[in-house]
Amino acid sequence: MHDLTAHIIVAIDGPAASGKSSVAQELARRLGFVYVNSGAMYRAITWLVLERGIAANDTKAIEHLAETVPLICTLRDRDSTLLLDGVDPEPFLRQDRVNDNVSLREQRPRVREIVVKHLRVMPKQTIS
Repeated sequence: MHDLTAHIIVAIDGPAASGKSSVAQELARRLGFVYVNSGAMYRAITWLVLERGIAANDTKAIEHLAETVPLICTLRDRDSTLLLDGVDPEPFLRQDRVNDNVSLREQRPRVREIVVKHLRVMPKQTIS
């Protein structure tokens, strides 16, 4: 059983480019919380799917990649970090091709389960 009192989670939802990340970062700063952008995880998986040339309609291949690729999420100095297959995907996450395809990846229930699993273990992977 998980201790639900150990972490407070605040989720902000809204349309693309509406300022969710900016509001969340400022809120986290003011409250002394850690800011974790779960959307970046979906974008990272999308980027890797595109890099590997996997078709947008190939659900099995996308799910297999999400299940097997090394995805390391850690917290360092109150900031979240992400490595996908040993690469920091941050410079690629706002590419037009990622923007155009990210919803296709995150709408797959299995991919969402995998991202949530990584988010749940992230506090245990904290680096000082």
